[in-house]
Parts: sequence; C-alpha cells; structure tokens
Amino acid sequence: MARAIVKMKIISQGVEYKDGGVNADSPKPILVLDEATASLDAKTEGRIYDIIEREFVANDYTVVIVAHRISVLAKTMRPGKDKVAWLQDGRVVKVGDYEEVAKFASSTAIGEGQ
Repeated sequence: MARAIVKMKIISQGVEYKDGGVNADSPKPILVLDEATASLDAKTEGRIYDIIEREFVANDYTVVIVAHRISVLAKTMRPGKDKVAWLQDGRVVKVGDYEEVAKFASSTAIGEGQ
C-alpha cells in the first residue's frame, strides 16, 4: 500500500496543473524534496529543515516535502500557511492543516510508521 505525506506551501492561483505537473510559468520557484531526510538522525534532520526554512521558504519558494512519516512535518508546519495532503494508493484522501491530517492519519489503519 503506497502512501505519502506532502507538505506544501499554499500555491498561488497563477500556477497551472497539467498532466500532474506544475506549469513552468509558475511565478514562484518550486523545491520538491522526496524523502530528503529519511535516513538522517533527528538532529541532522532538524538542521536540514532549518536550512530549507532559511534559504527557500524565507525566499518565497513553494516547498513540497514528500515523507512517509507525518511526524517529520510536525516542527516545520506554519499554521495558516502550510497544507498537508495525505495520499493512499496513489490518491489524495485528505488535505488540511497539520493537526487535521495528523488526526485523520491516527484514526486510520495506516497510521504512523507503516
């Protein structure tokens, strides 16, 4: 059962989606991180997310983080600014703020770490 969690900064209406991708005419640069910290210890992971925040988020990048553990996002989410999308079997099954999606994840059979 494939699943992933995606943290995404709210994307402006100027971004168009075509064939599952983002149009190159997007007004903001986009950084996609796919399991970027999966094999790092917690301290190093925190340092990486600090760098991402300082170098990319602060410079108005849209940042998409793909992770299999929702807890990876707990310290990086900005209330009212970031969204989480929960994917299961290749489909988005829940989108919302971190707390909303974490609650959904813990109430399903596919909870943390599976």
